[in-house]
Amino acid sequence: VTLLRLDGQALFRAFLRTEFSEENLEFWLACDDFRTCKEPKRSAKAKKIYMDFIAIGAPKQVNLDTETRM
Repeated sequence: VTLLRLDGQALFRAFLRTEFSEENLEFWLACDDFRTCKEPKRSAKAKKIYMDFIAIGAPKQVNLDTETRM
């Protein structure tokens, strides 16, 4: 099942790359990882997610409305 999931994820990532929206999958995966991580790492992971995906001008900025971004 894991191999199938990774193959499907790789195919979906390849599709998103053609649509110039690969960062959406990366954001979702980072959030999913954050959701399951233990407390000592949560603060660092939250900051990384913010800096990579949410901050204005972030390298992999996802499209969020202003209210959600805040």
